[in-house]
Amino acid sequence: MKEKNLDDKTYKASIIYNRISSAKNNLYTYREYQADAEIQQEDARSNRPLIGQIFEAYSKRCFKNGAMDFDDLLVNMYILLSNFPGSPQQISN
Repeated sequence: MKEKNLDDKTYKASIIYNRISSAKNNLYTYREYQADAEIQQEDARSNRPLIGQIFEAYSKRCFKNGAMDFDDLLVNMYILLSNFPGSPQQISN
């Protein structure tokens, strides 16, 4: 938030973290988050319309550094299993 010169009273780190974590727990990537009109309206109503951009910057920074938070593990496992369905025995054979 400091890099984007955002007001830390409006964009409190804990609020942003919880919003991003909730999105990931609902299996949203930053792209899906940004494309969801309802989510964008909620953020605008709460005077935090840039959460999607923060989510994107955070995701890209984690990827660049080869890092994942716990919520990323959930989302990425879901994506992996969605792209490669089947039982573990089928995958390993």
